[in-house]
Amino acid sequence: MSALQAARFGGCGPPLEPLKELDVWLNSGGGSAQDGLTLYTLLRQRATCSTIQKLCASTAFMLALAAPNVSMDKDAFIGLHAASGACLGTAKELRATAEAKEEITGFITC
Repeated sequence: MSALQAARFGGCGPPLEPLKELDVWLNSGGGSAQDGLTLYTLLRQRATCSTIQKLCASTAFMLALAAPNVSMDKDAFIGLHAASGACLGTAKELRATAEAKEEITGFITC
């Protein structure tokens, strides 16, 4: 999911109908940490249950944690790692990128 798609999901498009329950089913190797944080914030407001089907790795695990009730199939896997990425730029830009990665890693591991 691109940042634009995550933003649309977040309310830039037509309003979503109010939901009494939202069950989230996950089978994902992950994706963008920034998009994951956007989706986590939105799902946190609506999700009632997360089910991990086969693979829930990287950013997908943050999405699973958005719901108060999380379950997983017997043969499912969870994969976690510290945030990673690349950056080109000035020393100031490199420090800002490192700080962002540390913040994301702190969110995942706390």
